[in-house]
Amino acid sequence: MKQIAIFGATGQVGLWATRKALALGLSVRVLLREPTRLPEELRSKVDVKQGDATKLEDVQATVEGVDAVLVALGTRNDISASTTMSEGMRNIITAMKSCGVDTVSVCLS
Repeated sequence: MKQIAIFGATGQVGLWATRKALALGLSVRVLLREPTRLPEELRSKVDVKQGDATKLEDVQATVEGVDAVLVALGTRNDISASTTMSEGMRNIITAMKSCGVDTVSVCLS
């Protein structure tokens, strides 16, 4: 079974993508700061890693062993120079390179 890592899984797009990936029969791993924000009916269906996209070690643990990555991180209207989205993307790209994952889909808002 193919496995996908989803970043931003509790936002509108990320939540839709998580449900769609499961419906397609994919194994889904998500990185969440607050696992309780993921709807309860999904928690037992996905591999939840608790952590933060701004921490490379958390992202690395999420990307390790997956076939693809989907990024749906948002800014939450934070337009400062460094955000979860900008730092997270840097860490996701770094982790993908080190883990040999070369398939990514990105939807940023």
